[in-house]
Amino acid sequence: MTTLSRVLKVAILVTDVPMAEVCQRRGDYYTMFTRCLQQAGRQLYPPVTVETEGFDVVNEPFRYPENPSAWDAILITGSKADSYRDLPWITRLVDYVRTTVPQYPQLKWLGICFGHQIIARAFGVTPEVSPLGWEVGPTTVKLTDTGRQVLGAPTYSSLTLLQLHRDVVEGCPEGFQVLGYSNKCSNHSMVKGNQVLTVQGHPEFTNDVVEVVVRARRETGAIPRDVADACLEKISDNNDSLWFTARMLRFALGE
Repeated sequence: MTTLSRVLKVAILVTDVPMAEVCQRRGDYYTMFTRCLQQAGRQLYPPVTVETEGFDVVNEPFRYPENPSAWDAILITGSKADSYRDLPWITRLVDYVRTTVPQYPQLKWLGICFGHQIIARAFGVTPEVSPLGWEVGPTTVKLTDTGRQVLGAPTYSSLTLLQLHRDVVEGCPEGFQVLGYSNKCSNHSMVKGNQVLTVQGHPEFTNDVVEVVVRARRETGAIPRDVADACLEKISDNNDSLWFTARMLRFALGE
């Protein structure tokens, strides 16, 4: 019996370029997201063929998907930029989200880390620097009742996702619901109906990406040495990145 593959078209709004060593190991953010989405798609039944196109909204700030209805989903990547700043490309991205979400109700949105924060800002909650400091490496994200329902995980109390952030979303925009939280972040994931799904973590990251970035930022002093050392000691392959990515695909498919 032949199993027909479904096709999901995802526009990826790229908001940063990783450091050189990360690019050498794993590629840029567009490459990392395409890889993880396609890997997760192959694990679904029936399998999902994920087709992507990248849009560099930082260096080509006016190049957005020309016809959003031609896409099944739009994904906003992570970035080292501060999502609360009023840089022209950031405010343009916030405005694009604010106007496009209601204009195209069938279009799904996925926000990752910086993308999670940008979507929160577009709908009224400004991200901020956490007074609790950095959250890095594999981190327990506790699920709310809504989180278990939306993610199709009725028996799960928590997930383990890779983190690399100091900025957080505290509170939840009107019309959204919180899916998960951690000891340092009250809104680690949120959903708006069947249209928008976001997460503060990095399902596209692998352990070596986290290690490279954390080591580099430890050396510059951006991440305190004790926080970086604790992260590097607990890095392992025991996380739910692939599972969460598959769940994002199911959300984008309307399942």
